[in-house]
Amino acid sequence: MPRFHAQSTFDENGVQTGVEEIPFTAEEETAMDQQEADAAANLPMKVWEREMETLENAVPSWGEDLFDGMSSTQQSKVSQETKDKIAAKKAHRSQRP
Repeated sequence: MPRFHAQSTFDENGVQTGVEEIPFTAEEETAMDQQEADAAANLPMKVWEREMETLENAVPSWGEDLFDGMSSTQQSKVSQETKDKIAAKKAHRSQRP
């Protein structure tokens, strides 16, 4: 299906009178097809990044690093909720597209 540019039309006083549809050239169609393909290919990464950002807000990297540097005795004193968030973040990181 062809795509079009929208171009406003004006009268002699500079008042907009309408919109004219101008078909894309073959080169523009090819460029747009490539942009759409690139966007579709990048979608899984964008979704992963958004989810990772949410997890990062729950447990910042410095908190994860601090936890990882603790002894098992110290880690045992951390709330289960925090441990679960750290585990979820690590699991999600391993699924990077």
